[in-house]
Amino acid sequence: MATIKSAMRSYGAAVRRMEREQQRDAREAAKRFKQQQKLEEIENAQQAVSDWENYVDTIQSLHKNCTESIDWNQIKNTLQPNEPKKRISKRI
Repeated sequence: MATIKSAMRSYGAAVRRMEREQQRDAREAAKRFKQQQKLEEIENAQQAVSDWENYVDTIQSLHKNCTESIDWNQIKNTLQPNEPKKRISKRI
């Protein structure tokens, strides 16, 4: 027959076992969280690189997408528009 002392030892051992399992679960959860954070940082870095490469490609190909050439001499020789006249309005 189990004595009170052995029952207390069994109960104490069960409590310690549960505490160890909870600590192990907490460590594993923290490890999974760190791994998830690391993966998200890698994905963010990959997206930033992709965005930068697209930006550079756009800048490098900008001159290829021009539809018509601009005749700067013609623009230079056109007459300047009249200067706007100031209007004075009296509002009360």
